[in-house]
Amino acid sequence: MKVQIQYRIELDEVPNKISQLVDEALTELQDQIDTMRSLNELCKQGVHLGAVESGIDAIRKQLSLSDAALSDAHSICAGLISHLNPEPEVAQPPSAPAMAEELPDQPEPTMEDEPSSPVEKK
Repeated sequence: MKVQIQYRIELDEVPNKISQLVDEALTELQDQIDTMRSLNELCKQGVHLGAVESGIDAIRKQLSLSDAALSDAHSICAGLISHLNPEPEVAQPPSAPAMAEELPDQPEPTMEDEPSSPVEKK
């Protein structure tokens, strides 16, 4: 079962934390590459195919864990970039009620102001 944890570190320590996560993933990936090379040799020789099958499955599962570590590193890095380079606030257009408040008061139209339609009298 996976759980999410949160903890606080100093801002200047964040790049080191990202690097640590990437280094851990890199080490795991290198181990998986080495294992895949060994499994590939066994497969080419046609021996220990049961071990090849279980080894491939184990690598796939480990790759999933490495992906999760890299995803964490990516999220932390994106958060750091957002913090260091905040986007400027975009001025929002005024809302409809605010715009109505800005319009000068105009008299309400009356029946006299409306154009009359010609009516034929017989």
